[in-house]
Amino acid sequence: MHIPLKTYLESIPGFFGIRTEEEPQHEVIFDDSHGFQVRQYGATVQARTMVQGDRDSAMDEGFRRLAGYIFGENSQKKQFEMTTPVLQNKSETLSMTTPVLQSKTASGWEMAFVLPSDVSREEAPVPQDGRIEVVDVPGKLMATLRYTGNQTEEKGNAKTAELLELVKEHGYKAKSDVVWAQYDQPFAIPFLKRNEVQVEIERAN
Repeated sequence: MHIPLKTYLESIPGFFGIRTEEEPQHEVIFDDSHGFQVRQYGATVQARTMVQGDRDSAMDEGFRRLAGYIFGENSQKKQFEMTTPVLQNKSETLSMTTPVLQSKTASGWEMAFVLPSDVSREEAPVPQDGRIEVVDVPGKLMATLRYTGNQTEEKGNAKTAELLELVKEHGYKAKSDVVWAQYDQPFAIPFLKRNEVQVEIERAN
């Protein structure tokens, strides 16, 4: 997998937690000013892959697969430069988005990249790796809890429990698995890193 030199150079701001990537469009419905929010998200398009094994190895393998897809291992040879973040293909450029999403399921670890808001599933290039799928994700009401530092499975589990408790306290109930979201490159200064746990919710009866 070839990563352009320009990509490395333009990743320097990311070391300091400076993010220029597009985020999935959403409206903040509630903010407790301590990291907990309720957000209404619009529909997105995601590239997803399922990986077996422990979290760290699954994270590495899943990231490698999806990075291959956005760096040109696809039917149109388009390159998404994650850290600038631009996908360039001669006459057109497409913004990449954050965060990287990961969730644990009965089948293993699912990792996803969110594609640019102006790219439909029909327009997205087909992955060369058959283990990657590009899917439409409908809009949804999400509860999120933000925190900093290096992401670990232990920390993710603790924040998951905290998020689910906050969901109940605010009169909602979870209706999906919890997703772990990472907004920064692994090399970013830990205390500047933005992480979140997210879960789809609905009003409790």
